[in-house]
Amino acid sequence: MRSTIRRAFTLIELLVVIAIIATLAAILFPVFTQAREKARAVKCVSNMRQVSVAAGMYLDDNDGRLYFHHAGLEEITWASRLQPYTRNQAIYVCPSDPMTALINPNSGEVHRPSYLVNAYFTHNQPPDSSEEVEAPVNQYIQDDSRIRSASETILFCESGVTEQGHNQDDYDAWNGLSTVEPLFNTTRHSGGSHYTFLDGHAAWKKYDRVKHMHFPDHQVIP
Repeated sequence: MRSTIRRAFTLIELLVVIAIIATLAAILFPVFTQAREKARAVKCVSNMRQVSVAAGMYLDDNDGRLYFHHAGLEEITWASRLQPYTRNQAIYVCPSDPMTALINPNSGEVHRPSYLVNAYFTHNQPPDSSEEVEAPVNQYIQDDSRIRSASETILFCESGVTEQGHNQDDYDAWNGLSTVEPLFNTTRHSGGSHYTFLDGHAAWKKYDRVKHMHFPDHQVIP
């Protein structure tokens, strides 16, 4: 009766196998990372489209005007105002932005969304009027004659705020780009980020192509 002798792998053979596995991992890991980020980017732009739809419905119900951010001593947030139109606060959070959006683990409530609203549409702007009023005076509305182009006016952009305990959900562009740019994340998705525009569409853009669109009249304040 012939006996069967099993030959074990030699050290050289094991090292070759390990080297092959390491090489495959080095090749495939960036591919998997890119695919995951692509999926997150798709989710993010979908979120912003849904926020845009909600904002559009709010505008339709309120004569083309968004809420006024400062109502007396109360500070109104866009997330709370659009909640009846979305009924899903998960869309307020970009999956690539775990640092910015703070979510209450018990209630699911979003305390700081991943997206900032353009305060030209929720505030009064100096020097025309003070914030210390009960009703908006020079707040921009949907069909405002001062707007250069609705399809090229940013309504929401991606937040880059990371400080703990900060509930920033808007930006005051009239204070100048140098002041508000630290609030933005302009490279989150493949070197660009997503924007929602006043006409309702959402799109990925490089920041240099859209920085003037933070201003409804496209007159950049540096």
